[in-house]
Amino acid sequence: MLTHGLVAVGAGVGGGKSDAATANASDHLVRTATATATVTTKPAASTQQDGTVSTIAGDGEHQVGQDMRPGTYRTAGPVGGSSSMCYRERDKDPVIANDNLAGSGLVTVRKGEIFKSVGCQNWASVR
Repeated sequence: MLTHGLVAVGAGVGGGKSDAATANASDHLVRTATATATVTTKPAASTQQDGTVSTIAGDGEHQVGQDMRPGTYRTAGPVGGSSSMCYRERDKDPVIANDNLAGSGLVTVRKGEIFKSVGCQNWASVR
């Protein structure tokens, strides 16, 4: 059973030309800001009936047979012009093949491999 209690409520209101100039240690200043951000995303991949894609993003790591179909893919080359490079790699356990492309290129991937690509334009299935 509670026989003694204390309830205290305090509120402070500031006013005038400059709240900051009259603030003391018990005052709090809350400012709310709204920011707008523009986010640019890569176009969505073309999804096939089996859940794999026929066009994949130029940057990424993909499991062949789960994320993308086995087959041959083409890229127009590096993003950013002639001084850029497009890196592509096929892995299974060790690296099977890799290359730095200065222009367009082809890669053929098989089920179970990992396909990695960095700095390339999108890859589109050609067969």
